[in-house]
Amino acid sequence: MFKVEGLDEYESLELFSWHAFRQPHPGENLDVITEGKIQKILRISFDSVQDHDKLLFLHIACFFIGKDKDFSTTVLDECEFATNIGIQNLVDRCLLIIDGFNKLTMHQLLQDMGRGIIREESPEDPGKRTRVWNKDASNVLRKLTGTETIKGLMLNIPMLIKDESSKIISSGSNRKGFHVEDYDGNCSSSRRRLGFFSWQSISSSSTNSFPVSNEIGFKTEAFRRMHNLELLLLDNVKISGRYEDFPKILIWLSWRGFALKSIPTNFSLENLIALDLRNSILQHVWKGTRFLPRLKILNLSHSHGLVTIPDLSGFSNLERLILKNCINLKEVDESIGDLEKLVFLNLKDCKNLMKLSIRISMLRSLQKFILSGRSNPVLPASMIVKNQSDSTPSAMKKHSLLSAVKSWQSIRSWVLPRKNLKLTSASLSQFLKSLDMAYCNLSEIPNDLSSLSSFKYLDLSGNPFLSLSVNMNGLISFRLFCWMIAQTSKLPQSVKALRA
Repeated sequence: MFKVEGLDEYESLELFSWHAFRQPHPGENLDVITEGKIQKILRISFDSVQDHDKLLFLHIACFFIGKDKDFSTTVLDECEFATNIGIQNLVDRCLLIIDGFNKLTMHQLLQDMGRGIIREESPEDPGKRTRVWNKDASNVLRKLTGTETIKGLMLNIPMLIKDESSKIISSGSNRKGFHVEDYDGNCSSSRRRLGFFSWQSISSSSTNSFPVSNEIGFKTEAFRRMHNLELLLLDNVKISGRYEDFPKILIWLSWRGFALKSIPTNFSLENLIALDLRNSILQHVWKGTRFLPRLKILNLSHSHGLVTIPDLSGFSNLERLILKNCINLKEVDESIGDLEKLVFLNLKDCKNLMKLSIRISMLRSLQKFILSGRSNPVLPASMIVKNQSDSTPSAMKKHSLLSAVKSWQSIRSWVLPRKNLKLTSASLSQFLKSLDMAYCNLSEIPNDLSSLSSFKYLDLSGNPFLSLSVNMNGLISFRLFCWMIAQTSKLPQSVKALRA
């Protein structure tokens, strides 16, 4: 029997082209010929929505594609949008999609349409548009042409370098071919399908040469006239100068690869809702104490030079603190206990973290705490759960962090893979609703969970005990997930699920 091989990318394109265009490849100017007609059709849906939803669509098309819906809502609400209602309206008009990972997405042609509408605001002068990105953003900063009209600016240096490099490579190729671009101009295999997309010949290059190297040297002076800038997204952008020139009303600052060892004291951050400085070279975030009463999200992940985090007592509304892979972080400031609204704390892969404050136990709103991939931290004595049958010093070293969370109502993901963890019912809050202790090397669990009247979910998957004898009477609609066990005691009817 002969096995028929599938067509590769170029063969598939050629087959499609013969059927669609009666030639082996699409015409050089096909995207230009059809663009006007397609945009007119797409504008019908856009023009039919209210002005509020139009502005929301344009913000999303320029800055929020691929972003988490909840994060986007947090930021956009502060931009005076009724975000949840607006997003639903856009979804209903097929102008926006929320994917299975809760990310905001839209078809590339819809994003192209949105960005085309922005260009129409000022065809010749990007500095007079409400939103600028990448190539236009770099020109605005380089030429100091930014104005108070700009509300959002995005500049991703690696993306520009990649785009320009691909053009140079493509211009030297004699082979006719095409690739499909995703939202950010990167080749996307998921979009290599026949359907509603735009073609770009990889045998032709743009006539507009553009310096994408960061050697052009951006200055803080470029932001001096951008008084209404609310969204600033920078990736590996180096800027020198006086930071008092920066806008004072920034709502979202994402500056990946921030190239200073500390944030200057004259850099105004008081209006920020979200601050993302991942991959920075920060050693100390800033000197002294700063008050950022509106800040809800702080992400300093992958800042390998970071040794300590600052005093957080001035962050009264902080909800998410992300310090993932800060490999030289040694301790968490005592002020973390003041974060009454903190719901998410990520200390994953903080390998040198040696001290956790007892005040972590005061985080009553905390829902998700990740502490995997680090060395054994020195924990306060009051956080240690003693082994009732052995109170020797050596036994007490086999402690658990769980006594620190007696006040937490829900631990949705407690990731703490270590040996000899001790879990006792006394260490758990009576208000606890869910607990994920999968792959935590638990050798035993409490034999009486009946006192935890609010308990709904327990995941013990991957723990090395072979039998399970637990009193679960009184637990209603309780779900238990556990495997590797060989035998269990009789379980009450209230246990809805057992995976063993």
